[in-house]
Amino acid sequence: MRRRLLLLGCLTFVAVAVATAQASLATFTSTSTSTLVVNTAAVNDYLHLYSQSTDPDGLTGYATCAGTSPPVPAATGSDTSLAVNLGSLGWSGYTTINRVFTLKAPATFPNGVTQITATLTLQADASGTQPITSATLSAVGGSGGSSSATLSPGAKLQVNLTLKLAGLGKNQSYTPNVVVTVTFAGSPTNYYQYVVPVSLFTG
Repeated sequence: MRRRLLLLGCLTFVAVAVATAQASLATFTSTSTSTLVVNTAAVNDYLHLYSQSTDPDGLTGYATCAGTSPPVPAATGSDTSLAVNLGSLGWSGYTTINRVFTLKAPATFPNGVTQITATLTLQADASGTQPITSATLSAVGGSGGSSSATLSPGAKLQVNLTLKLAGLGKNQSYTPNVVVTVTFAGSPTNYYQYVVPVSLFTG
């Protein structure tokens, strides 16, 4: 009798152990789905900057670097590599220099954009001096103009600069910046920008 009770007890223990082992095989799965949309468009998807050597239309007549012989264009490079060296301009009076560089919109804009606005602003030299009194956009071959203009696909404008040399130190170098900001419907305010360094010497 005792052996039967012992055997039943063992079988009961085994049954409980098996049930426990089977319960431990249960698994739980959680699935989560997230979508991240990233806009990879860059400023050169909406606007290009050109110097004479990089102008895709072969346009000439760009401003030259003062004091160079033979004359060489003041602007070099394109887009983010564009830089301007106006050369030795003296240290008195005012001077206006037309077609320092050009802006051109691509044949099509991304993301369904139909037109853009380009706006020019100025940043002083590291010393705090600002020799440039105005930066304007005009039609190619024009003068004067406005600091802001709307461009449709394929449109092209030139940048004209006016500088105040009076009061600048003699034999000094300055490098203010011309900032080109691109905006369009729904765009961030100061996200799409070019910063163009403009160097000059007052010797």
